[in-house]
Amino acid sequence: MLVADAKAVARQWVEEERPSLQNFHGAYLAGSMTCLPDNASLPDASDIDIKVILDLPDVLADPRKLVYSGAILDVSYGPVKDVASPEAILGSYFTAVHFAHPSILSDPTGRLSQIQAVVASDYPKREWVRRRCQHARQTLETTLTGWDTAGSMKDAVSGWLFASVFLPPMVLVADLQNPTHRRGMANLLQVLTRYGHRELHERVLDAVGIAGMSQGDVERLFAACAEAYDAATTILQTPFMLASNIRSFARPIAIGGGQELIAEGFHREAMVWIAFIHTLCHTAFANDAPEDMRARFAPGYQHLLTALGVSTLDQLAERKQMIGQLIPDLWSVVEEIIDANPAIRDS
Repeated sequence: MLVADAKAVARQWVEEERPSLQNFHGAYLAGSMTCLPDNASLPDASDIDIKVILDLPDVLADPRKLVYSGAILDVSYGPVKDVASPEAILGSYFTAVHFAHPSILSDPTGRLSQIQAVVASDYPKREWVRRRCQHARQTLETTLTGWDTAGSMKDAVSGWLFASVFLPPMVLVADLQNPTHRRGMANLLQVLTRYGHRELHERVLDAVGIAGMSQGDVERLFAACAEAYDAATTILQTPFMLASNIRSFARPIAIGGGQELIAEGFHREAMVWIAFIHTLCHTAFANDAPEDMRARFAPGYQHLLTALGVSTLDQLAERKQMIGQLIPDLWSVVEEIIDANPAIRDS
C-alpha cells in the first residue's frame, strides 16, 4: 500500500466514525508515516496511526489497533488542550513532528489546519527544538522518578521498559528525527554515529542491558517471544493498556517489526521491542491463560529477564541508576547537535 492510499483509508475511517464521536474536534495522522512521501510504500511492519481530538478537558488515550479496509489502524484519543495553539504543539516532542508535515485528516473548524501551517514553519527554529528536547528529557526524568524498584517485579520491569523507550527521543528530536518507539534505539545509533558519538550508544545499550547480546542470543529470545505471542492471541480476553498489540491481525507489526530490525543488523536494538511484546504476552497469560499454559510459557519470559539482567529488583535498581547517569552526557550531545545541525535555524 502506498502512503497516499494509507492516508485515504485513514480519512475514510475518520469520516465514518465522526458521527458517533461526541465532542469531536478533529483528527490527524501520527506515527512514522507522516514523514514519508505519498509515493512511498507503507512498510510491512507499520500501521496507520490516527489521533482523534475531542473537545474535552481530559481524555484517556487508550490506543487500540483495528483492521479497516485491509489496513491496520492504531487509534488513540487526546484532549483539545494538547493542540490548542501552535506553541502547545511546538513544545511537545511527540506531537510537533506530525504537525511539521501535512497531517490533518479532519478539521471541522479549520483551526487545526491553521495551527499546522504555523508549526510547519516554526518547527526547525532553535528555540523550539531545544524546548522539545527539554520536554523529552523531562519525560525520561519523570519516568525514572516514578520507576519503583522496591515494589512488585511487574511494575519494576514496566519502569525499565518505559525508561528504555524514553532514552533515545531527546537525541532524535535534536536531529529533527521522528522519535518513534520501535526503531528508537536503531535510529539513535545512526544519529550518534553521524555526530561522532558511537561510544555513547554503547553506553546506552549497556545501561539498558542489551550491549552484550549476540545475534544468536537475540534470535533465540525472539523465537520464544513469537511462540508466546501466537499463544497469547488465542486466549486474550481481559482488556489492559496496549492489549490490542496482541491480536493475530497485528502480528506483522508486533513480530514482523522485531524481525525487520534483526534483519537490518539491529539485533541488539531490537531487544527493547522484543521485551515489550513479550511482556504484553506475559500480562495476557497472567490474566486469561489456563494454568498449564502459564506454566509452559513462564520459563521463557523468565529467561528473557535473566538474559537482559533485569530478573531481580536489585538488578532493576542498578539499571535505573545507570540510565539516570547517562542523562547529562546525552544532553551534552543534544546541545552539540542543535548547534551543528544545518537544518535548524534561529528565525
